[in-house]
Amino acid sequence: MPQRFTTVFFDLYGTLLDIRTDEDGPEGWQYLWEYFHSRCDIWPDAAAVRRDFKRIQAPLQAEADRRYEVGEVEVRKVFAALFDQAGLPHDWRDVDDLAWSFRKATTTLLRPYPGAFDLLEALKSAGLRVVLVSNAQASYTDPELDLTGLRPHLDRIFISSDCGVKKPDPAFFRMALDAEGADPDRTVMVGNDRGADIIGGNRSGLTTVYLATGISPGSDGGFSPEADLSLAGADYDQVFDLATGGLNIGGDRNQS
Repeated sequence: MPQRFTTVFFDLYGTLLDIRTDEDGPEGWQYLWEYFHSRCDIWPDAAAVRRDFKRIQAPLQAEADRRYEVGEVEVRKVFAALFDQAGLPHDWRDVDDLAWSFRKATTTLLRPYPGAFDLLEALKSAGLRVVLVSNAQASYTDPELDLTGLRPHLDRIFISSDCGVKKPDPAFFRMALDAEGADPDRTVMVGNDRGADIIGGNRSGLTTVYLATGISPGSDGGFSPEADLSLAGADYDQVFDLATGGLNIGGDRNQS
């Protein structure tokens, strides 16, 4: 009997990578202010940088939301606009370097969940495609995929900031499905966010697996009744079992 599923879509943060980051906390904005203050004197303090960042971001978000049900802004454009406002020469490398430095200033933890790499490789060995479908900013996520070593374990990567749309909008799922040539009936969505990953995946015709991890939204209540499978934590053995129709990873799958 042929295997039912051919493709597994994965969310990133809270599903494959554990992260603690606070972009609204003071550390990132203080870093930005110090960066620009050493080069010009346009903003009096970190709060002023934050206000202008949000002011620039708002119309970009409004434009994205006119195009899609749930639009996504490419945040590097906001960082580029800060350079413009400060009157500083720059190229996209400067912009991405600044965005990445901001991200690092806001992040206190970043690591793969134990067994994440093993799961991806086991699924690929079983003949499935493993595809990242993440609500994220490429300026942050691209370096993090390299830093954590996750990138080579993925067959394909879709980041919302590159697509202008994010989960739970079915348009984002359709982009990934169409690019992969995947049948929704034969695709699994694995994620830790009930609204974005599970309800969004269900609306797109996918089989869904919910992982209640430490950074799942508190409003989820640690469970998703809408999911085909709702799990406590990153229970990768059961993800593998569902995706492959009864096989098990087996053994100690923790990463060293």
